[in-house]
Amino acid sequence: MLLAVCTNLIEDPKQKLRFEDIYHGYRRQMLCVAREVLDDQGAAEDAVHDALLNIACHMDTVAGLQEDELRYYVLRSARNAALHALRGQQKELPLDAAVDVSDEDFFALLTAKEDVSEVMSVMAELPERYRDALYCRYVMELPLREAAAMLHVKPETLRKQVYRAKSLLAQKLQERGWDIHEHQ
Repeated sequence: MLLAVCTNLIEDPKQKLRFEDIYHGYRRQMLCVAREVLDDQGAAEDAVHDALLNIACHMDTVAGLQEDELRYYVLRSARNAALHALRGQQKELPLDAAVDVSDEDFFALLTAKEDVSEVMSVMAELPERYRDALYCRYVMELPLREAAAMLHVKPETLRKQVYRAKSLLAQKLQERGWDIHEHQ
């Protein structure tokens, strides 16, 4: 599926074929490079997907590279994507440090009419992956699997992101003087 998405981003038929060659020829090597940086196979696969999407968006640059330059560019892209993912993991709120917020309390926060603009303002401050997780699950009210597919993550990853997002939102609201349990 990723191959189809990436090739749809490329207009030139020759560049599409070149990308397919890159995808089939380097994907495993890219995964090995990403695994050197990341401990998690799923995170490494996500980093490779990000790198491939980036390469597809920059096929004009890639098209002029010789084979040795191409190999360096592709593997460096995978490493950079993995390092970017690692930095994102390090910024994540650990599950054991999270403020536990029940779905009922969270829905109460989202539906408190007098405070909705403040809640949305705080939500806007959250990292993008947490905002997206909350939006899909609580605003669009998508089931976990459907929301995960839409965000291109595993359902378990989305479940953790939603948990962390709710916790981080509650923590930020508490820092502003909110008692999240009274907004029910």
